[in-house]
Amino acid sequence: VGLVFLVLIPISTWLTQRTVQRTEQDRKDKLDSHEESTSLLHEILANVSTVLLFGQERNIRNKFGRIQESLFKSSWKESGQFHKMGWEQRMLRTLASVIVIGISLWQVHEGTTSIGTPLLMIGLCGQLLGSINLAVEHYARIGMQQEGASRLFKLLKSRTDVPVPDHPILVDDLRGAITFERVSFGYPDSGRDALHQISLAAEPGKMLALTGPSGGGKSTLASLALRAFDVDAGRILIDGKDIRQIDLEAFRAQVGFVPQTVDLFAGTVAENIAFGLPKATQEQIEAAAKMACAHDFIMALSDGYETQVKERGVNLSGGQLQRIGIARAIIRDPRILILDEATSQQDSINEQGIQEAITSIRQGRTIIVIAHRLSTVRDADHIVVLEDGQIAEEGPRERLETENGLYHKLQELQSAGALS
Repeated sequence: VGLVFLVLIPISTWLTQRTVQRTEQDRKDKLDSHEESTSLLHEILANVSTVLLFGQERNIRNKFGRIQESLFKSSWKESGQFHKMGWEQRMLRTLASVIVIGISLWQVHEGTTSIGTPLLMIGLCGQLLGSINLAVEHYARIGMQQEGASRLFKLLKSRTDVPVPDHPILVDDLRGAITFERVSFGYPDSGRDALHQISLAAEPGKMLALTGPSGGGKSTLASLALRAFDVDAGRILIDGKDIRQIDLEAFRAQVGFVPQTVDLFAGTVAENIAFGLPKATQEQIEAAAKMACAHDFIMALSDGYETQVKERGVNLSGGQLQRIGIARAIIRDPRILILDEATSQQDSINEQGIQEAITSIRQGRTIIVIAHRLSTVRDADHIVVLEDGQIAEEGPRERLETENGLYHKLQELQSAGALS
């Protein structure tokens, strides 16, 4: 009887392992389809207006249907293999029970054991087969979840943020001096440097402007200054200290940043402006909004500063979103203020008002302005023109306008209306 079970256990294990291996590709396909389906749903919900305006409802529906069909096929194939394994396991256990009971009855017939032995064997078989069945089910379940667990562990092991130093330097009172020393950086899998050997400085009380053609590395430079990434070569100094050794939370608490695309949260306009300073008073909120030329349009909304912002700010225009983003940055009274195309969707009147406000708060702050429109950077103390990840030219506006360089060429194109 013991030999029967010693043979049953490895055979049962082999059947389970074979099925897990056979369904490995089906599980991968199923998870791939599930991820693709979830990603597509997220994109549709985030860009539903674009889908409707371009009349792509049918194409999106067909694409989603193809993904769901692939998900169904891979799930069906995987389930079919495990159902087949279940049938094989049941047949194997039934065969083992018949053999054990047969042996017991034969022994009774030969007189080598009593009639109670078959009854004992039947009870014993039930317990042992139940334990084997439970072990097989757990093994199969682990095998089915292995691919998903592998992807989860891979995600957890991936670096989601820059490394934290063991003994970070606290910077509770920044001056705001930023120095880039021969900085090079390339995005993973890009195969090239987004920035190469960049050396420049931004001083407190001064405005540094970054301009140049698209893809030149302007936004990348700002991301490095915020330590969203670490440089591949060179270093970035904040008040003379390597940014990689500074306490990141304390540093970012003293930085104001306005990205190209401003994201708002569900809540009131006032809550979004005060996002970086939750304890801000209504007076502080309104003062920041006025400096960002946002107060007038906010007061024209149905409930003023208490107007509820819909998801991702879909009930506001692009220019209004930008002005709320600028107010959100200004209210923190940052030592460093970085504006990445922060006025690209403003009309000339609002842009001028925002520029005047930024000029008025320049004292004691380091301001970095990134812009394609040269009108946005005309008040900068120092202008850096980036092209293909390198500094093409730099200097004060007056000198760059007289030189026959890239800045002069861009200025002529924009004056002619070829660029905006």
